[in-house]
Amino acid sequence: MVSRVSVSEIVLDIGEDSKIGGIEIVGASGHLRLEALLPVSYAILSEKL
Repeated sequence: MVSRVSVSEIVLDIGEDSKIGGIEIVGASGHLRLEALLPVSYAILSEKL
């Protein structure tokens, strides 16, 4: 990422091609539950070494 633009509690990561590469909402977990926004299922598999 080339630059970060911050407005209040929102931070945008802008790449060299002027496209948004990331968005951060500071303190978002205090206003909403991440599970409700992005329901994700995953499994942890053990790997033998």
